[in-house]
Amino acid sequence: MSVETLGEAWNLSWSLTMRCLHDGLEGLKHKRACDYRVKSRPTDARVYPHGMIVQLLLLNGQRRGETANLRWPWIDEKERTITLPEWITKNKKEHTFPYDDMTAAILETVPRRNTTDLLFPSKVSDERPVPVGANPKRGWMMA
Repeated sequence: MSVETLGEAWNLSWSLTMRCLHDGLEGLKHKRACDYRVKSRPTDARVYPHGMIVQLLLLNGQRRGETANLRWPWIDEKERTITLPEWITKNKKEHTFPYDDMTAAILETVPRRNTTDLLFPSKVSDERPVPVGANPKRGWMMA
C-alpha cells in the first residue's frame, strides 16, 4: 500500500491524499484501486476559486475550461450528475457524468450569486468565468 499527499508539501491550502491498494496499476484500473481524499481549509480565502477548481479537476477529470465554466443549471444535485453542453466540450458533444460525495461537499461550499449562473465568475464580470489559462499564475499559485 502506498500513501501520497499533495498540497501540504507545496504549502497549498488543500491536499489530496491517495491510498493505492495495488501498486503498479495504471490508468482506469489505477483509479479504481485508489482511495482519493481531498482536504481543504474552507476558511482559507485562497481556496476559492482556483483551489476549488483544482479539487474538482482532480476528482472529476474534466478540462480546466470546462470546470471553470461550470454553471448551476448544469448540476443536478438530486441525481448527482453534471451535464456539460456541446459548446463547452472538446468533441462538441453533450457530456453527462456522475459525481461523488467529495465533489458534492466542494459544490456545497461554492457561494451562490444572484447575478450569475457561473460557479466561478471572474472578478471583472459575472458573465465571464474566472480565467484559467497559463497567464493568471497568481491565482494558480494561491490555490
